[in-house]
Amino acid sequence: MEITTPAMETERLEYMQEYTQIYDFPGKTKSTVWKDFGFYKSPDTGCLDKSSAVCKICCAQVKYCGNTTNLHTHLAKHRPKQYKYNRSFKYSDVVMSIEDPGFNQNGSGGSAQSPQSSETVTATVTCGSPPGSYPTVQSMLMNSNHAQELSNALTEFLIANLLAPSMVDNTAFRNMMRVADQGYNMPPSQYFSESVIPQRFDEIKQNIQGLLANTENVTISTDVWTSNLTDKEFVTLVIHVIDCNWETHSFTLCTLEMDEDSNRMSIALQSLLQQWKVPAAPIIVSNGDTRLKSATDILGIRNISCLGNAISMAANDVLSSAEALSVVAKCRNFVRSLNQNGRDKAKFRKIQSEADDIEQDIVGKWTTTFDMLLKICNKNEAIQSVKQSDSFTTDTKSQVPDSESIEKAKIIKAVLRPLRMAAKLLSDQGPSTASMILPVLRKLQLTLAVKDEDQDFSSQLKRRILDILSNLYQDSNVRECLLISSILDPRYKDLNFVDVSERKQGKADLADEATLLYRKSKEEPHIDLTVSDIKREPESISNSSNALQPVKESPAKRPRVEQDIGDNDDWLADVVYVKPEPKKNKTSLEETVLAEIDRYMSTEQTTTPPLQWWKNREAMYPILSRLVKKYMCVAATNEQYDRFVSSDPQQKAWFHQRAMLPQDCVDKMVFLNKNLFKF
Repeated sequence: MEITTPAMETERLEYMQEYTQIYDFPGKTKSTVWKDFGFYKSPDTGCLDKSSAVCKICCAQVKYCGNTTNLHTHLAKHRPKQYKYNRSFKYSDVVMSIEDPGFNQNGSGGSAQSPQSSETVTATVTCGSPPGSYPTVQSMLMNSNHAQELSNALTEFLIANLLAPSMVDNTAFRNMMRVADQGYNMPPSQYFSESVIPQRFDEIKQNIQGLLANTENVTISTDVWTSNLTDKEFVTLVIHVIDCNWETHSFTLCTLEMDEDSNRMSIALQSLLQQWKVPAAPIIVSNGDTRLKSATDILGIRNISCLGNAISMAANDVLSSAEALSVVAKCRNFVRSLNQNGRDKAKFRKIQSEADDIEQDIVGKWTTTFDMLLKICNKNEAIQSVKQSDSFTTDTKSQVPDSESIEKAKIIKAVLRPLRMAAKLLSDQGPSTASMILPVLRKLQLTLAVKDEDQDFSSQLKRRILDILSNLYQDSNVRECLLISSILDPRYKDLNFVDVSERKQGKADLADEATLLYRKSKEEPHIDLTVSDIKREPESISNSSNALQPVKESPAKRPRVEQDIGDNDDWLADVVYVKPEPKKNKTSLEETVLAEIDRYMSTEQTTTPPLQWWKNREAMYPILSRLVKKYMCVAATNEQYDRFVSSDPQQKAWFHQRAMLPQDCVDKMVFLNKNLFKF
């Protein structure tokens, strides 16, 4: 281990003091650009190094050839505000006196013709802090490798944690950085907010635009949220694509402030889609916000309601009924009273068969209310015994729900159970797609069908759920999209969950769109990129071997039939799987789109993940596989629903940090936080 003595440390600091300063232009000059530029001293000659001028704001080195053209160009490009308004921020606050016999007006070394003199040199403190905040000994060069690594790491720290750039101006934070590395002269917040972060933003934006320019279809999901600082509503737009390797990717496009006027909102959306070069007529998945719905209707864009949000709407509607509110309130009061008294809670654990506690639900989060009701119903015998016991406090005993409330709680639990199963299915499936929406709706219709033996309270709750779910997906354009999505999913392609007329209509719509795509493919070539392709040079992208190649037709050969038809306990098995009738092999139309559809429909349904299934059969179905990339990237849920159901503390902290961002940096910081580490 290297031992550092006080003498060695003093020598190092003296060296840094002399050669890490930015010295003003020697002599007189009329150009105002020298207010923002200076020179370093060369360690080799001890004189000013005039081969490169150094920006006093960002410490970038700019080639100097005797004129100031390059210097003006640098300011105009990287520091437009300072260039336009003649330095709105002043950083030359500290003045140091350096006596150097080898330093003269011309910046050359000492000689017989160069008189020794003492010059007062203005040193720019890059961090922009007032005199006295830092040691007078200046730090390492800001363009050194170590300093650049620290600045880059600090930038990524701000982005990863969704922190406003103004945090670096915090006194405690700057003191911490000074103690951690005295040789690092941390830049001010303007360096990050006006230079580094916009530069990173532009780089990632170009990468995403390059991917979108060569992508045939994308879908967009929305996330409407409210800022805790301004109480303003914002919408974050996220695009979803499937690349040629059949991998799904999601990128955050931007965050816009919500506008109450649908016309202005539609203009903003249209401008955004054109700016990002989004392929025409994308499909948008939203949470049913009326402002977004009106804006997309104006633009002629199909807007599909998030299935997770639809389920949540139906569940919350059930819990908002007068009788349900009364029952839930009684159960909630009992759980609160039990958990607040530690002795009662410990005694209750002993008298129940299962040792798990009944957790208090979160108001507005229906899944937690269902879990609370479920445990109360399962532990009803132990709960009722609390009334008869003398070991519990009076407060806890008085809050025990009566038998009538327990019976109604059981009805609410039974009605909400199918919704809870559907929500769990969406979570367990990973990236859920729109192909699941119709099968899930059909399953809910079957399980929530009103029966003769149902009580009036149960029948009323069931009808409320079915009315909400059916109304959200009645639009003909939305229905067409959902039918095609389900057909192209090998798990649901037989459409056994819809009636015969819709089944025929869905297949006809698929044939029309496939035929249109087939004719279009004859007119213009199709290029497909992966995310890794956009990291290459443009020449390599155009020659990428990943581009979709024309598929040569082979003699008719029936594909291997999949054998895995799912487990008996598959929640959707009874609505999506019906044993298919044997079909005759068609060979007369093999060179047409209809023949390709017939070959696909002749295969059996499978539980194989759809993207994996299509990846292995892309050459067999060249036209349908392109449609799959359009419809299988339509999500059944969005980030707004994920935020609602999430129990991950880190994800909750992320949403809180986003809500605390200042309005002027929310778009870039959310964009970089979601996209920077994907490239």
